[in-house]
Amino acid sequence: MIMSSPLTPTQQGISLVELMIALTLGAIISTGIFTIYLQSQQSYKIQTALAKLQDTGRIARYFFESGLQKAGFTTHKQQQLLLLNPPFPLDNKVTPAFANKQIIAPIIKNTANTGFRVRYQGLNDGTIVNCLGNHVAANTTWIDSFEVDKINKTLRCNNTTLLTDISDIHLRYGVDSNNDTAVEHFVSHNNITDWTQIVAIRISFVVQSQQNNITTESKQKMPFPSYDPENSIICPAQHLCKVFNATYTLRNLPHY
Repeated sequence: MIMSSPLTPTQQGISLVELMIALTLGAIISTGIFTIYLQSQQSYKIQTALAKLQDTGRIARYFFESGLQKAGFTTHKQQQLLLLNPPFPLDNKVTPAFANKQIIAPIIKNTANTGFRVRYQGLNDGTIVNCLGNHVAANTTWIDSFEVDKINKTLRCNNTTLLTDISDIHLRYGVDSNNDTAVEHFVSHNNITDWTQIVAIRISFVVQSQQNNITTESKQKMPFPSYDPENSIICPAQHLCKVFNATYTLRNLPHY
């Protein structure tokens, strides 16, 4: 008796159409995953750059505040009442010169106000230091010069770089013409006739990222300074820029 072999199921491979569909789906999924990865990398790069801009702006404001808090400080407070040998006489060693009683002055480069100078006196206990951290002795009048180098994008003090990525600065000075220590209006340096009437300063500055591939955007037009909407500045293509603003009151006004 001849026994028949058991039936086996017919084995078939995948068709060309099924293979093409599978490859297409795989390509779509891979492209989606790669796109999400690139977006995550770009988002991380932007957030990191923004955090650095914020830190740079915070440190710059610290330097400005620290310098302006000392403006007009004298070794002996009662010296402000002396008419003989005042602590802040005429000083023409810098340009423009400091007038008698003047404690803040602009720094002018090619008619532009690129920074400011402040003068003050030190203490023997070492608590008064200049912008570079060096002790200023008692009865010694010192001048700190804060300036933004727009070409090298640095904040400098006394010709020493304090910070990088600072690309521009705008300054306005608070005028008190009736000696009540209150600001009547803020003006530019070329509209000031008596620098002993300055009781405050308004600073607006720009921090610009070093990297040039952070964004894909072209040049961005930004209001600068923020308190003057008619003016603006151009942030270079693929860079991030942030404008910071601060107003400081001069605390040590020499009324003598």
